[in-house]
Amino acid sequence: MNKLIAFIEIYVAGSEYVKESADMNRIYALREFYINPRHIVGVRENKSLKDLFDSQQIKIEGLNEDLSFCKVILNTGSNITLNVDVVGTPELIMKKIQEC
Repeated sequence: MNKLIAFIEIYVAGSEYVKESADMNRIYALREFYINPRHIVGVRENKSLKDLFDSQQIKIEGLNEDLSFCKVILNTGSNITLNVDVVGTPELIMKKIQEC
């Protein structure tokens, strides 16, 4: 049996309407996400998520201000991929994969 790797996923948990701007604000949350390393086909930095976090458009209590985010690309079979946004640098993600 393959060992699963635990990551912290950042995801859109909902949205709220802002009357003043007539716009929707996304509500972000964190959750633990376990990945089979044999299904990882790519890891890259998610600069757009980092920019949102740095500009405080993403607010999650308890998160260090100096965070990085990555997009982990998983092969789910039949040429279908799933992109998961996780907390960490590409180097940290690769280290977890190699240690598995």
